[in-house]
Amino acid sequence: MTVHGQPESLGLKVRRVERAVDAVRGTAEAGDGAVRITLTADGRLDGLVLGGRALGLGAARLAALVVEAHERARTQARCAAEEVLRELTDDPLVARALDHAHPAESGAAPESAAAPGSARALDVPFDGRRLLADPLDRG
Repeated sequence: MTVHGQPESLGLKVRRVERAVDAVRGTAEAGDGAVRITLTADGRLDGLVLGGRALGLGAARLAALVVEAHERARTQARCAAEEVLRELTDDPLVARALDHAHPAESGAAPESAAAPGSARALDVPFDGRRLLADPLDRG
């Protein structure tokens, strides 16, 4: 991306992607709408709606539906966040930094760079913040 005709700095890109990840939500329903859950990219509960018939399902069935909806929402949010993060992990500078910071995870020697779009850069476990706090992993 360019800003005022100039290439965007890595710091600006990281902040923009961080804001985009913060906006990610995953929403899922279970039990034909009896339960709807919304989660943030890092798995925090952002919303829980129990439909009118939810309370008549019994505690065990309601609990199972909450777990089912939660799992679907978590998967949706995680996939959406990984898609947003791909903008960073596809950046050759970030891929090189990840290879330097995590050579055993990437399978690369510290001097090598991951190719743009490389799955190696995405192999770093996503915890919602570690990469975004400092993509160069300086502490």
